[in-house]
Amino acid sequence: MYKPAPPRPKQSSIVRTRTGCRNCRARRKKCDEKKPSCTGCTRLGKRCDGYATKLEFRSVSFHLTESRDCQTQIIKSPRPSRELFYMNVWETRCAPALHPAFQKLSRLRDISPVVIDAMMALAARQLSRLLPRARQVSPLDSPNLRSSFRPDVDQQSMSGIFSSSAMRSVAQWTQSDFDRDSTTALAVLTLFCCFESLMSNFQGFYLHSAAVEVLLDTHQDFMSEPDTYERSLIAAWVQSRLHNWWRRFHFATVTFQREHPPLFPLLLTQPGSSYLGPVLGHDRRVSILVILCESYRLSAASLMLYCDGTADIGLVASRDDEILLEMQESHWPQPYRLLSLQEQLNHQTKSLSDWYAQLAPSELPADLYLTDYANARYRRNTLQIKPLQFESHDAAMNFAYFVTAQILHRTEFLDNLESRNRLAENGDDDDYYNLNTTEKWILILLRIAAGIDWDACRRLNAYTIGLSGLLLTCVLRSTNPAVSFWVQSWLGQRYQAGCLEEGSFPIYQILQVLQIINEEKSSDRHVYAVCQPTDDGGGMGKFDSYNSQRLGFVLLYGWCKRSNRFYSRQAALESLTPATMQTQQA
Repeated sequence: MYKPAPPRPKQSSIVRTRTGCRNCRARRKKCDEKKPSCTGCTRLGKRCDGYATKLEFRSVSFHLTESRDCQTQIIKSPRPSRELFYMNVWETRCAPALHPAFQKLSRLRDISPVVIDAMMALAARQLSRLLPRARQVSPLDSPNLRSSFRPDVDQQSMSGIFSSSAMRSVAQWTQSDFDRDSTTALAVLTLFCCFESLMSNFQGFYLHSAAVEVLLDTHQDFMSEPDTYERSLIAAWVQSRLHNWWRRFHFATVTFQREHPPLFPLLLTQPGSSYLGPVLGHDRRVSILVILCESYRLSAASLMLYCDGTADIGLVASRDDEILLEMQESHWPQPYRLLSLQEQLNHQTKSLSDWYAQLAPSELPADLYLTDYANARYRRNTLQIKPLQFESHDAAMNFAYFVTAQILHRTEFLDNLESRNRLAENGDDDDYYNLNTTEKWILILLRIAAGIDWDACRRLNAYTIGLSGLLLTCVLRSTNPAVSFWVQSWLGQRYQAGCLEEGSFPIYQILQVLQIINEEKSSDRHVYAVCQPTDDGGGMGKFDSYNSQRLGFVLLYGWCKRSNRFYSRQAALESLTPATMQTQQA
């Protein structure tokens, strides 16, 4: 057996005290504390100020500091408590952007410590993303694959401490713990989903989302009782799942977009019904998000069926430095498959009409938006956008979702491609564009963008589908080059002003894709889909960056006006310059 270690000898015999006169303590000298004056003060001829503790009161004010990179104001907490500081960040930054189910969570009297840890983890993580720091770029890093900024490391570390504490607590729960306090379990798991969705950590999100589904399967009473807090938490989980899916669906592979199954088949009371299930209740935001995402899935699947089997474009430089298109005959999809997708889109159109019919006057635009553009024509370089105003940011975003769903329901661009090409062959002036139904809705979405408060988009769209993703979707459905150039310029101005992401979508990558789309349209090639050559699972997460996916190349699918056929080709993403971000078509 080991014997106990001998006691350590003292390094010094000096005994430090906190007594003594103030002069000796200031000089860090031993005081003999004689009265009325100590020996040290008598020897130096100083007045001995005594031995009592002197209290000095100061007026301290706390001010707002501004991040130079993203111009986001963060309040420095005057309280010494770390918990109070992050709960303040939760109240001012997280709760307003989350589903309303979480907006009063911190005010509950008996709130579980694991819920507090999850809330502080999300608050610290969002705070880190509001404080971008310049990255030390390695010579081996490609500027196309990685953002030049990274979130604040200190706040990320704090978020990791809180999230690890919360997950350790949940890992120790037994089945009886879940059954005894299922509402707390549902709240914590949904917060975990929001946490992973904010970081685009798709694998982590799928893990927590699957846990929510298991919890809902074992607690069917959540869905049977109307207007309960559990219903609101389920709606918050659905919104988080849709937000995560929207970003995953963009820049996915062709197979992913063509073969993706329905998102929420159990949300419909009957297959193909236009009535969203009772789990959504009266949640207008989640209802329109379900319609939007399902419409995007169906529209993309229809387009991919048309593009399936198209020949790749070989760009061969001739002696005249002209581009020759080497294309084969287009492969047209099987009619029964398209018919099935079109029927499902028709059901979504009915759901969209029902949703719009329930809008209150306060949720509609402040002025008329459905202007009669019958037989209207406009030049590609004279696009004038009049701002569309709303009473609130939520009303503007909900209506933007509605307008985007209307755009996705229009498949007329597939039917009119050949007829539009024949008009050009007959001598129709190509500097003009007929304003069809799709283009009308696209102009309405641009009007919403022109009138919306962008600062509110950055603050309040962190956990929902953002406006920037909607604009990219509308560009892929527009044949007018002026639309894509307008969007590129509009987003480029906001990126240069310091906005790196919106709706958790990296602005830089959207601008890179828009740059390629505009180059294609300048060559009379309309891009309708942007995919990845290989599936990356959504990327590695935005733990040290503002983009999850490291995109070097993308696959373009579209329509070539010169050859009157679908085409596909691979294109490299290039670095952006201030000139390309502010470009307008000449």
